[in-house]
Amino acid sequence: MSIDANALMNHLLSSFEHNTPPEGGWYIEAALRKLPWNQRFNSLKAIDALITSHRKQRAITDAQAFLADTDKRNTLLLLAAYLGKVLQHSTGSRATWHYHADFVAANPAEHQHIAHSFNTALVLKLGEQWVLPVSLLCDQFFDAHAQQSISHHIENIIHREQYFQSQDHTESMHLLLQMVAHHAHLPGGLAHAEILATQEWDYSIFSLDRLDAVLQQVRSSTTFQADTWIKDSSEANFLMWASSYLAATIANIAQAPLRWWGHADTEKLMQQDLPESLASSRVAQIDQTLYFVMGYISDYLLGLNDKSTSQYGQFVLAQLHNFPQTPLKAQTKMAPNVPALWKNAMINAGQTAAHMFHQLINNPQQQALLLPTLFDGGLFVQALDNGETVEQHWHNNPNQRAYLSLAYEADAFFATQRMDAIQIDTMVDDGTGNEFAMGITVPYYAHHDYRGFQILRPYFTQLPAEQRHDWESLGEYFFNGVQQFEQAQAPFWKGYYSGVLVS
Repeated sequence: MSIDANALMNHLLSSFEHNTPPEGGWYIEAALRKLPWNQRFNSLKAIDALITSHRKQRAITDAQAFLADTDKRNTLLLLAAYLGKVLQHSTGSRATWHYHADFVAANPAEHQHIAHSFNTALVLKLGEQWVLPVSLLCDQFFDAHAQQSISHHIENIIHREQYFQSQDHTESMHLLLQMVAHHAHLPGGLAHAEILATQEWDYSIFSLDRLDAVLQQVRSSTTFQADTWIKDSSEANFLMWASSYLAATIANIAQAPLRWWGHADTEKLMQQDLPESLASSRVAQIDQTLYFVMGYISDYLLGLNDKSTSQYGQFVLAQLHNFPQTPLKAQTKMAPNVPALWKNAMINAGQTAAHMFHQLINNPQQQALLLPTLFDGGLFVQALDNGETVEQHWHNNPNQRAYLSLAYEADAFFATQRMDAIQIDTMVDDGTGNEFAMGITVPYYAHHDYRGFQILRPYFTQLPAEQRHDWESLGEYFFNGVQQFEQAQAPFWKGYYSGVLVS
């Protein structure tokens, strides 16, 4: 009785783990034993290095002769089985192996043109997409001029699976940008991909001129109708990419948050009825203002609007006078001439951030239950004895506001991605008896993210414009607060923080 494909691949992994090699053994086993087999995406960097080293030292000139050896076939299948585990771990989708005949039978119209060979004998189904890890590995081992690493290809597959899973318009549009930038295969294809590949897309003001040149070339060579994007998925993907790139570039230049809304959410935000249309199917919110970017791009392609993307971008940028995300940069010297309350607020914010991330690191399985937390300079409070919520306690103690930091889970919407974040809010006296709100957002990759938990640079997200310059010199006090917390806790911040490290 033949073993099914899934059992075969799992058997290879189990054989390697328990040091019970299959018939024929393993090829380059000593090198394989040095790899991290933790099923995490970051482990693929070691496989990239192994393949690069192998190509340099043992260039393969005859693929068929290589595959004639059982140990070499075993090793390629073992690595492919591991890639399946990485994909499953990184996406959360079910990953199952199938033989070529089952692969073809699942969708004859699309799959029957893929011939049976060692490369395609075993195929992985990840969620709703089919993947060929064995073929990817063979390309890596046999092609001395392979330009993209195995981790690059796996990341593209992860993005595609996240795209299939996503129910959030912001995440979908950001993933679309990343897939096009990485030359990944898009579900439904991408029209005019060869034109896009000739340009550099760096989210700069100058790239808007390049976008305009591409749109002019496409408009002159393609006849668009109002229903083009309903009938042709590849053209629809191009329209969404151009719209997403334009909005992301504007947000990147303005250092403003960007998110996308569908028709129903846009109606709620505008508090008015909107006709359902292509323009309202994806609406960009840059900072606090809604922009019908997709409507502008589609009108341009239909010849209904001659305003260039550069002109459109300059128009939007002129309205975005508020720059809410300012990096907190640690200074070599602490700012001396600022009110003590300001320093205390930043130190408390640093301690609060360290406390919240300490909760995440020590309770990753309870990440969704992270509670809003109030810090008064001495105690962290999640549930108050008298039944108050932290928000009520905040409002009921106005005299303590300069010393209170309220932290809670939030989202950070950058130009090209949405990230989980901790938001820290406090009220500070301006020195004349008047209070103003100060907010800091610290974005991070979540524990379940395929890139692994990583804390990124914190940003001011709420400050009066007249106070911004003074506060930008206070970053060191934020990090000082982190250090104070770490004196009694494990120094997790050093290990995970990717910006300015606490020393």
